[in-house]
Amino acid sequence: MPSENELDFSRLPDARPLAPISPRETAREIFALLYHYAGAMARLALLPVSIAFGLTAVALYFSLGAGFHFFVVGAKLYLLVWFAGSVFRLLLLGPGPELARPLPNWRPADGRLALRGLGVIAIAMLVTLPASFIFGSLGGGLGPNGPQPGPWIIAPLVVAAITTLGLSFTLPAAALGRGYGYKRAWRESRGALAPLFGLFVVIVLPVDLAIALIDLLLLQLQLATNLVIPRAAVGTAANYLSVALASTVLAVAFAKRTGWQRPGGQQPLMRMQA
Repeated sequence: MPSENELDFSRLPDARPLAPISPRETAREIFALLYHYAGAMARLALLPVSIAFGLTAVALYFSLGAGFHFFVVGAKLYLLVWFAGSVFRLLLLGPGPELARPLPNWRPADGRLALRGLGVIAIAMLVTLPASFIFGSLGGGLGPNGPQPGPWIIAPLVVAAITTLGLSFTLPAAALGRGYGYKRAWRESRGALAPLFGLFVVIVLPVDLAIALIDLLLLQLQLATNLVIPRAAVGTAANYLSVALASTVLAVAFAKRTGWQRPGGQQPLMRMQA
């Protein structure tokens, strides 16, 4: 059952005023929040990162079978979902009990966040299938040797990106309350897809590319020295850094687009301007 403190988005009118997202202003606010809450996010991530790294190390050094590896993957996802939900609540509700006692323990909101995330992935895959069939094999037209690659081969990626971003507002909303479905997410994010995409490209993508480069270098080190711990440690921490950045971008964009404000007081709560 949902908590009494959770918000009920189903009570909102279907149509309500939505604010435009200024990429420059939003980016400044995102960087300011990242700077202000860096310590709090690190505190939230400390135990999940430690547990995830410990499980990874055990899986690397001991042959415990496929069942244990499946358990490790599930535990890592559990910890990442909890961390993402905690970051959403930290930014949108303010510091709460999770920060005072950052123990990974799912609440109904975290289960809802996991289901919404899986739903976004599934819908994006289904919507992308037609574009994959149409453009994936005929991107460059037909040649003597059959279908040729061409610029249109990126069309499925564009469709997947638009669908994912268009439904992404369900994620911060799921961490706060119930009743915010995919239809509302698409309706409220549709006019802000371009700036939202730009924010991810400018803020999240460079970090992910740097992480990929570092991982490649550490892979070379691993192959040369047979040391697996450095790559496992950096990879585990990098996952949480990427999630923190993406969650912050989504939280700020969601708040600015929908008109959310954080009130003051000892127990800050979000309220929506209908």
